[in-house]
Amino acid sequence: MSKRLLTILMVLMAGLLFLSCEQTTTTTSFAGYNYSDFPELLISDPYTQLNVLDQDYYVYYYGLTCAHCIAIKQEVLTKIALLTQDHVFLVQVSSLSDIMPGIGVTKTPTIIKVVNHQLVSLDVGDTDVLAVFDSLK
Repeated sequence: MSKRLLTILMVLMAGLLFLSCEQTTTTTSFAGYNYSDFPELLISDPYTQLNVLDQDYYVYYYGLTCAHCIAIKQEVLTKIALLTQDHVFLVQVSSLSDIMPGIGVTKTPTIIKVVNHQLVSLDVGDTDVLAVFDSLK
């Protein structure tokens, strides 16, 4: 009787194995965001960086070859995608000519806060930039 029970159990397990192999599942591969996913947020004219909105907003300066920018890119862009209250604009920095003169941005990554068309805060480096992003809603 135990041999028969063992045989039945093995047949049931084999059936479950084949049944589960016939099921198909759909998975979505997500490689992450790119800056080009946010064209409405890109600022190309340095002279408009303090004049984008009449309300408070942030400007994130990044470089495509900046190792720290690359390291935090997905966290930054995911946060931007999830924002519901705060506004963040993006500036790709290839040279200092991409930055509005006189605002103090000298390296990437950097994020500034703009209130009433005035720079009110400037945070530099991946740790400080991520801290600002963590505070945004």
